[in-house]
Amino acid sequence: MIRRPPRSTPSNSSAASDVYKRQPEYPPEFYIERRQAYSIIFKSISSRYIVNSDGVFSAQSKIQRIFRDLQTRIRLDKYSSYVDFTTKSLFNGLQKVEVPGGFNFDDLVLVLRKNRIVTRWVQVMYSQLNEEIKNKIAPIIDKEKIRLKKAIEGIGKVTREFNKRGYHLLVIKTLDNYPDLGHDIDLYTDAPIVDIDEIFINKFKAKLQPPTFADRLSRKRNYKIDSYGTFEVHCSRLGELGEDNLLAQDLILNGVKIEIGGVAVFVPKPEYRLLLCVLQRIYRHFNVRICDVFNTINQINGGEIDWIYLQNVSKRYGIWRGVLLYLSYIKKIADYYNIKLEINQSLIVRNWPAAVKDRNMHFRFPLFYTGMNVYWSKIVSDIVHLNFHSLFRIPLVVPLSLIHYCSVKLTGKDGIW
Repeated sequence: MIRRPPRSTPSNSSAASDVYKRQPEYPPEFYIERRQAYSIIFKSISSRYIVNSDGVFSAQSKIQRIFRDLQTRIRLDKYSSYVDFTTKSLFNGLQKVEVPGGFNFDDLVLVLRKNRIVTRWVQVMYSQLNEEIKNKIAPIIDKEKIRLKKAIEGIGKVTREFNKRGYHLLVIKTLDNYPDLGHDIDLYTDAPIVDIDEIFINKFKAKLQPPTFADRLSRKRNYKIDSYGTFEVHCSRLGELGEDNLLAQDLILNGVKIEIGGVAVFVPKPEYRLLLCVLQRIYRHFNVRICDVFNTINQINGGEIDWIYLQNVSKRYGIWRGVLLYLSYIKKIADYYNIKLEINQSLIVRNWPAAVKDRNMHFRFPLFYTGMNVYWSKIVSDIVHLNFHSLFRIPLVVPLSLIHYCSVKLTGKDGIW
């Protein structure tokens, strides 16, 4: 529980006098003794709240704020029970988890897919599933395996083609969820756009998706290859508007070679995988998926992160504040679900956010507070490092977001993001 001492405490005599005016059936001395007794008892209670008698409306507001701050979990849609069920069972197993009332298999699968955790959840839970659920989920897993195999094959062919031409290519974000797979395949390269187009369009017969305004600023291209799906290629820039140029410059130098499904590919080292996750979830989408919670907790508990190194590079990129807020929310989620998380408390931002909320099957960051915090911190860092490339782009985020919102509301189309 949270200890909230009062800002100021009126004297015993004045407080007793106020109470006596409202309840004159006892003498003022009774209320003085009673207050002293409560004060002694309260010292032994960790979660104590003292609301001063400075007006009915003021007291009511303070009491409402106390109850609001005490909420640790706010469920905002009909899938919240499945979000809880999935998160708890991943770490604790089915035996210790309450199945949602009126359990619906299709709703569970929808939550698993939305959170990129279908195959891994089944792998963890398989021995505890009954035959009916196993039979229902088997064809879903088979389709996922086929889709994954084709994606890995495509990644391998594209990687070899880029390397053959002397260009670096990293698979970013996509393989963090292996053996689960998202809707598209994210790549990062230092190749010129004209050569990227030539490789995908001429070599692999891909169809270039019309770029949005933000895609042009951030040099992001989307290619649809019938056999392998959509490849989202980040060309020498990262971030919503390409503002994370410093991180982009270092990404190639911090890639590591791995073999996955018999295919050799390059991925970012663990610290950079976490940084890319922070950029995606807290600077762009303002939400966390169950797979992000799963990945990050396993990274931390597995000792994969060099915290000194992570702090130094993220401060250079101006996103250390975003890293702290992200880790704080992961910690709050872990605490709520009683999940073990071996993280230094100095990395946790106290009392932020007030509660674990979900909407649309994801855990949500407070939009305004988060946006102001992380982007203001980045602007200050960019000023210190004289990063004019980033400074010219960040101020565009708010007006473009407003234009996007109005465009979607009025026309149902989005040409911005």
